[in-house]
Amino acid sequence: FIRVTPDFSVAPQLQAQDIARAAAAGFKTLVCNRPDHESPDQALTMAEAEAAAAAAGLAFRAIPFAGPPPAAAVAATQGALE
Repeated sequence: FIRVTPDFSVAPQLQAQDIARAAAAGFKTLVCNRPDHESPDQALTMAEAEAAAAAAGLAFRAIPFAGPPPAAAVAATQGALE
């Protein structure tokens, strides 16, 4: 996990065990930006990431996009973090 601010971190592609590790590290919410089938090596679908987050006790927000983040995704992320 890469801490951007004291309350916000980012990470490359997560595996299910990373989501459990995030919860153990004190994270409260997982925002998933990766659309399903974006890449052949994608570890988790959005549904699998959501299930892993629920199992770990994390809130989950799906805000998928490809390429640079559009304004709508930035606004949705801000809303999720509030």
